[in-house]
Amino acid sequence: MSMEAMKMYVNRMFRIAAALLPLLAAGCSDPDEGPGKPLEITLSAQTLELERSETGCLRFALTPWNDAWSVSRVEITAAPGGSFTSGCTVTGWSGPVGGQFSLFVTDPATGQAYDERVCLTVEVGGQRMTSEPFTLRSSPAAAAGLPVIYVTASAPVEDTDTWIAGAIRIEGNGGFDDLPEMAAEVKGRGNSTWNWEKKPYALKLSKKTEILGMPKHKRWCLIANYMDRTLMRNRVAHYVASHTSLQWTPRTRFAEVWFNGEYLGNYLVVEQIKIDENRLNIDELTTDDNEGDALTGGYLLEMDSYFDEMNKFRSSYSDMPVNIKSPDESITAAQFRYIRTYFNEADNLLFDKDYRDPAAMFDIGSFVDYWIVNELMGNQEIKHPKSFYIHKPRGGKLTAGPVWDFDYGTLTLADAERWMVRESSMWYSRLFQSRAIRRQARECWEALYPFLATVPDYIEAQRDYISDSAHRNLARWPEIKISDAEVQMPNGDELLTFDEAVDRLKASYSMRLAWLDARIRSW
Repeated sequence: MSMEAMKMYVNRMFRIAAALLPLLAAGCSDPDEGPGKPLEITLSAQTLELERSETGCLRFALTPWNDAWSVSRVEITAAPGGSFTSGCTVTGWSGPVGGQFSLFVTDPATGQAYDERVCLTVEVGGQRMTSEPFTLRSSPAAAAGLPVIYVTASAPVEDTDTWIAGAIRIEGNGGFDDLPEMAAEVKGRGNSTWNWEKKPYALKLSKKTEILGMPKHKRWCLIANYMDRTLMRNRVAHYVASHTSLQWTPRTRFAEVWFNGEYLGNYLVVEQIKIDENRLNIDELTTDDNEGDALTGGYLLEMDSYFDEMNKFRSSYSDMPVNIKSPDESITAAQFRYIRTYFNEADNLLFDKDYRDPAAMFDIGSFVDYWIVNELMGNQEIKHPKSFYIHKPRGGKLTAGPVWDFDYGTLTLADAERWMVRESSMWYSRLFQSRAIRRQARECWEALYPFLATVPDYIEAQRDYISDSAHRNLARWPEIKISDAEVQMPNGDELLTFDEAVDRLKASYSMRLAWLDARIRSW
């Protein structure tokens, strides 16, 4: 080698070394091997509270994260000076989605109370990291009786439009804080459900107030679950949805309700779907938001064949009935034009003959999560469609959710082994023509499956929790009476006892889970 060539070679080696030194100093390693130094664990909450047999979800982030890495182990350990003796177990984990992992932790179902300071220990590529301490505790509601809600109205509640002045008081019965009597308004709610014997109601409190451990708000729903002998289809569906990556799922609580001194039975108290920092946390449009980025969101839409909102339109390609829930009466002409145009462009994009990438206008991850919940529950309502909510955040895409309405025609044995949503509902038949979306759905399903397999235990725990109340409810409403024009026995358990109906619900869920698992894993 000539002297000149030698100099060039040495200079080249120096340049390569100079480029590598910063990486080596930073502890950079092969992504497949994991990080070279501990990552920071950031928890989404400082407390995880579990009901009996419940599988709770704790989200956490690892930073700085490299998608080439994978989490090989997650454990719960005692915090310094603390203890971990409750027997809670890590059922599984998934992610990252949106930069966050989801950890599933299951209560041991012993009925023993616990309140422990623990840490999260995560292993990535042989590197172990431990989080700051957090609290793991049992829910006091699990060992207490159901709360009792007393509602009074100053006049008969005769329809779903007229608010009647009244009051509300809650006895927490050891599981929740009492609510002293306060002013509230009440009206009927629902469409066909309002015509049934056991009525559902909407509540509007005089000020934003925490109800049964749920964050402050004025608006609440009392769901009657009249057609559901188990009383828990909505509760189970929302439980499943809360473990997905959907932005927000309405929280629920069982309660017994007295109305103007009359016992009405077991109800499900549910957060009403509203744009709010404690609920669907997206920007709320004002009448001044008429141009630029401000005009792009947030919007809350409901696809519903009743098509009964003041502001509504039908989509240009698939003729979907789109009700604009927010903004409501205050929507401006510019806002109406914007969301109608955006929705129609998305509808047309999806059904374009060249099938262009729907991810340009649809948040695919949310539609996958929404599909899993509705398909697993065998929800027939989405096919009409009814109660299919979509939102569009500012600067964002059409995003599925929140979930709603699972008491009618869901988790039936007759439909346990067939597609209910994928092939005939909304946009899903078209979305699932994409191999990439099917693969994404399979990956999401596989990540959720360890949790989904625990749901029968949750159903059993709910049976124990509401059993006494359910039998009182059955004594109050011994027969399910609907008009001849209605479909008879949509759930298939209307003539059963509470325990027989719950047994059938568990069997239907387990059968459906196995049937779907065998098919989705082949995608």
